[in-house]
Amino acid sequence: MKANIMKFGSVAIISLYLRGLAALAVCALPILNATPVNAQAILENEDVQFRGLRTRVHFAWQKREFEKLEAWAAEFRTTNRRNSAASFLLPVFYDGFKEILVSTPVERAEQLWTAARNEWIAKFPNSPTPHIAHTYFLESLAWKARGGEYAYKVFPEAMAEYLKRLNEADHYLADNSAVASAEPSYELIRAVNQFQLKGDHRALLRGLDEGLRKHPGWLPYYYAGIRFLKQNWGGTPQLYWAWIDKALDASVQSDGTGILARMYNQSHGGPSNFADIENSGPLWPRMKQSIADSLERFPHWSNAKNYLYMACKARDAEVVTNLLAILVRNSQGASSPDIDAAKYCRWQSPGPQALPAPPKNDQRL
Repeated sequence: MKANIMKFGSVAIISLYLRGLAALAVCALPILNATPVNAQAILENEDVQFRGLRTRVHFAWQKREFEKLEAWAAEFRTTNRRNSAASFLLPVFYDGFKEILVSTPVERAEQLWTAARNEWIAKFPNSPTPHIAHTYFLESLAWKARGGEYAYKVFPEAMAEYLKRLNEADHYLADNSAVASAEPSYELIRAVNQFQLKGDHRALLRGLDEGLRKHPGWLPYYYAGIRFLKQNWGGTPQLYWAWIDKALDASVQSDGTGILARMYNQSHGGPSNFADIENSGPLWPRMKQSIADSLERFPHWSNAKNYLYMACKARDAEVVTNLLAILVRNSQGASSPDIDAAKYCRWQSPGPQALPAPPKNDQRL
């Protein structure tokens, strides 16, 4: 993964290259067939109530505003609402309960969380929300103990604490299944936790299939399958590709071919984990088509940035150029995504020949 795939050269060359790309604002992008968008307009169209959702959830929890938390969860649960980048808001909502560990020591965080959770359950005894939130909190404790290193680099005591917390979360959900199982992600959380505890891919697939049977169309189940069926998690190419085809068969009618790019991006955790794009011959041609469809349906700058990482890995200079152009002209309201992405491509480049010279103003891609 650390192998160089794309190098632009010096910082000065990058700067000149980006200035050239900025002139592409009026150019057509036939390979992506994506309509130019304005990132600021997207931000303005996004419902103001759900900007910074994780932070809003954290603050509501701190203030014991359980009615507000229940109202949000109920809406996201029943509508499958997504944001403009196509992310489902229900998992984002639950991620807000991890925020307490950002600035609070573990022991104190557990005390505060336990008191709030008990009060919440007493007030809403038939709601799955506090139970699912508790499992998210336990999982965040698990990962805080473990850290983000590869398993062979994790100290034994840290790994033991990690597994202990995951086991605690799994038993908690099982003990409260009568209420918690109403949540669309109930089977997903249990299947993933048990997989991380036991490493059984067949059991993982049975759990995911059971969840999809109860909640068809809940795409995070497919994201999890793609993530944990990869070879670095002990999966096989046969299981991996069979799951991708299954996800496409089930979702392409509602989400178009763009579902492949979004599932792949949301399940792989970042650009450093896109290595199998370069190693899987059949994947990139399908991914190019999927990226074009995804950007037509969800033309958010963060999607374009993530897809740029994939194009860098695939060494596809034409798609890299087109995506950079999209980012440059839609960077208002974003934190310089064009520069960040350009740096990433520079690190991954095999040499200056990997990217074409910046087109002139009158050139079309």
